[in-house]
Amino acid sequence: MKKKIITFLLICTMAVSLIAGCGSVDRETQESYRQLGITKLQEGDYEGAISNFQKALDESLGRIGVHEVDICYYKALAQFKAGQTDAAIETYTSLIDYDDDNAEAYFLRGSVYLQAANSEADEAKAEDLFDKGILDYNQAVTIDGSNYDLYIGIYENLNALGRETYAEEFLSRALSLECNTAEEYCGQGYVYLMLEDYDKAESLLATALDKGCDEAMLYQAQLYKAKGDVEQAKTLLQTYSEKYPEDVDALHQGAILALNAGEYEEALKMLEQAYSYAEKGTEQELQLNLIYAYEYNGQFNKAYELMKEYVKLYPGDLEAAREYEFLKTRTGTGKTPAERAEAEKEAEADVATEGDTASNGDTASEGDTSSEGDTASEDDTSEGDTAIQGDIVQ
Repeated sequence: MKKKIITFLLICTMAVSLIAGCGSVDRETQESYRQLGITKLQEGDYEGAISNFQKALDESLGRIGVHEVDICYYKALAQFKAGQTDAAIETYTSLIDYDDDNAEAYFLRGSVYLQAANSEADEAKAEDLFDKGILDYNQAVTIDGSNYDLYIGIYENLNALGRETYAEEFLSRALSLECNTAEEYCGQGYVYLMLEDYDKAESLLATALDKGCDEAMLYQAQLYKAKGDVEQAKTLLQTYSEKYPEDVDALHQGAILALNAGEYEEALKMLEQAYSYAEKGTEQELQLNLIYAYEYNGQFNKAYELMKEYVKLYPGDLEAAREYEFLKTRTGTGKTPAERAEAEKEAEADVATEGDTASNGDTASEGDTSSEGDTASEDDTSEGDTAIQGDIVQ
């Protein structure tokens, strides 16, 4: 593994006088800037995040180590979120220059190239950017060819951008791998689940579980849900949650099943638990479903406050923006006292009739809620409840 210790990793923003080996790194100050940058990132203040991450890097005095590499990953993410595509690519390129056996950096840079291609109006430039993204994806799987999460991430990104042929090619490469470990059986089983080859998925996931991969239970739950056996899916998730009570994915999956079954109070309980355990910055779909759970339980003020935070973090989610406007009608935000009173009466009437609507099987959503083209749901659900405008993210 070749690692080049280069100040270019800091994107050439440090003064020439800051030469490696001169002085000592102030880790406390560096960490303070890092944490402030993360806070700004979570708040959607991407420019502020970039500034603080750069200040954290400046504290390194030209020395490159694991702390600086970690900060660069955050900085690249903030640059991407801020729409600074070229800058994000430059940062990931520097990470690759530092460690050219880093599959994650290739994957992330490739993903930025794909997003840039999708936004490029010039067809020739768009194809060039897309080709660069595919080259990076190929390099990533060349370096870490047994990482099924990598293949799945590539598939989901390409599929979300309408490049289904390329997406399926990467999944085919994943299926050509020989399984030896429990994790490999689990990964390949999940790939077959995505391809809706349920028989092969069931066999591989059972083998993974027998070999000690408890995570296979989560995919088995998805499998049984897809096959229409919701009760078995619930049983598997309950078994898994008893062993791993703070697992966010298990709680979230269980909550979605409860929402679709009209069990709103139970769904809200699980979603609130999951949200409290989730790592900040990773809970977009979870936050959206928690908002919908508050709505289904008639807690419109809580839904409104959380949605106000959500649309700030994800301004590209147009459906959420529409839902935000809908929530304003339920909370009376921006209305006169008379208009608020009327809105409250309407909300009470809607809540009173939700139980009847749920009994007719109308609780699930029509489809996916996307954000900036990066989120894809796993399967379709039934028609949405008329009192709730948004769709449960499956």
